[in-house]
Amino acid sequence: MERTSKIPQEYVEDVANFLDQEKYEDCREYLIKHYKLIDRKVADGLFEDSLTTFVEYPPQYGARMVRCSQILTYLCDIKEATHGQQDITLFFYRL
Repeated sequence: MERTSKIPQEYVEDVANFLDQEKYEDCREYLIKHYKLIDRKVADGLFEDSLTTFVEYPPQYGARMVRCSQILTYLCDIKEATHGQQDITLFFYRL
């Protein structure tokens, strides 16, 4: 049975590269360059994919997916609450 990703197809490669970021600073720099990833469909898809990843692969893969989906979800919430006016660097500054 082939597993299909819940991440929109046009974002899969960028999300895979985002998951490769080791530190929060790296995540920040990547998201500044790839701002389009701050999208509710991407965040939700990544979280749904993480649930099956925990079952099929070692926990560190799912944990990184959860971390990245939480970052994206929080940034989506900020974006919606501020109508797109909030700078993402403030989020990472607080970490």
